[in-house]
Amino acid sequence: MAEPFSKRVLRPYNIEGRRYGQNPPLQVGNAENPVTIKTRRFSPAAHLRSRREVLQYPNEASLDEDPEVFVVALGHVARAYGISRLAEETGLNRESLYKACSGRTRPRWDTIHRVLAAMGLRLKAVA
Repeated sequence: MAEPFSKRVLRPYNIEGRRYGQNPPLQVGNAENPVTIKTRRFSPAAHLRSRREVLQYPNEASLDEDPEVFVVALGHVARAYGISRLAEETGLNRESLYKACSGRTRPRWDTIHRVLAAMGLRLKAVA
């Protein structure tokens, strides 16, 4: 069974261990008429245009059971905000921010809090 779309968007690697969007060209058509389609890497950060989308995206990701999904979504929001700008405002270096928001590590709460605060976001517990 294939992963849901939200998991594919939020997780940078597919089942085979390749980054999404860096797969070989897609072959469609038949043997007599093969058609090659070039694929590009999908960047959710490029599609976060309004403040509402920026707020809604991590909220939806936080509903997932896997905390990694929220961290990766926060990374996409951080990229939309601007990693360099975020690095200046948080006092963290860019490499640390990329690593913390990659989903491959478990960032400290202090790092997540600083990133959220710099972007003007806050977490809210709702019952």
